[in-house]
Amino acid sequence: MVWRHHSGYPPSAFHCRVRHGILTLEIPSTQCGAVCDMQRKFDPSKSSTFVDKGEWDVVFGTGVGVDPVQGDNWSLTVDVAQDTVSVGGLTAKGVQVLLIFGASHFLAFRRDMGLGPQLVPGSVFDSFVNQGLPAQVGLFLTPERIGHAELTLGGADTTKFTGPLTFITQPSSTGNWILPSSGMQ
Repeated sequence: MVWRHHSGYPPSAFHCRVRHGILTLEIPSTQCGAVCDMQRKFDPSKSSTFVDKGEWDVVFGTGVGVDPVQGDNWSLTVDVAQDTVSVGGLTAKGVQVLLIFGASHFLAFRRDMGLGPQLVPGSVFDSFVNQGLPAQVGLFLTPERIGHAELTLGGADTTKFTGPLTFITQPSSTGNWILPSSGMQ
């Protein structure tokens, strides 16, 4: 699922993948070299609300795609920063942003906004919750060929279903979304 957000002030528009397996906002920086050539890049010098917090190396694996990476053999070099981020008319100030300026592999698409199950201080969703948005996420999923999938922050779009909602509390000790089930048919 991809959504449009704005980073910095004055805002720069980006499309990001909403990712359930990460907790941060990651976007390529204008300092990123050839590995980011296919990406729209964020220029922190044009944002009056940007605050640099220093460099960090991120090592990770991925389990998605046709040829998933096994183990922790991809890496990003990022600047940890804070900036203002806007999504769907909501604005979050002081959000942690990871600005990519180096990577171990070519990044065909690397603009990710994390929506993990934990409210991580400094994340976009945590900032919205601290402003009064309910800590709820609604997903309306459709086959890719049909499109029009929706993500609703702070609740659910009641025009997309009938009957009562069932709420499931996520365990606080895990970094993964967990949906208990007795089986699938």
